[in-house]
Amino acid sequence: MSNLDNLRSYLADVSAGAISAVAPLEKLLAQAWDELKGGDKGGMAACKLLGRTEEMSWDPPVLTFNLERHGGTVQGSTRAEIQSWTIDIATGTASVAGGGRRQLRPMDTPWKAEPLARELAQLIFSEQKDDPRLTWNQKGHVQLAVGKIVPGSNKQTREGRGRRLRAALIAELRPHGWEKVAKHFEKVK
Repeated sequence: MSNLDNLRSYLADVSAGAISAVAPLEKLLAQAWDELKGGDKGGMAACKLLGRTEEMSWDPPVLTFNLERHGGTVQGSTRAEIQSWTIDIATGTASVAGGGRRQLRPMDTPWKAEPLARELAQLIFSEQKDDPRLTWNQKGHVQLAVGKIVPGSNKQTREGRGRRLRAALIAELRPHGWEKVAKHFEKVK
């Protein structure tokens, strides 16, 4: 008897509707997962099922459930993807659809680059050399210490804010004869 047959046998005795005792069913489903056509879609693997299914429901011959996936959070996202799985026990097929996203931790507060760019531009115009956000060299070129300036709890947010700050600062400095050259700003004669 295959693992998929064991799953079918178990479900034959389960009443249609929401499933409250999911642990035994998750175990059988995980054991049968590699036998399901389409089970590898969406980066799914059997080991990701145990203790993680949500809203499991049985409407013979179809088993449905949601699963929270954390691939984006590894990259710094504050949201997890919710996958909606449909398992047709009769045909031995699995299919997945995007079920949305779930906020796992608070997003960073909104941030505006323009007011800070105006402030930094004024510091540059007055050649303020004691501000830790600016690094000056002997030629009078200035570089931003972006890591000390831009807030954000994840890499993607900080990088996007850094790009917006540099663009806003360019807009502030250019009319006064300053240009961005490589990683620094310099007064063009």
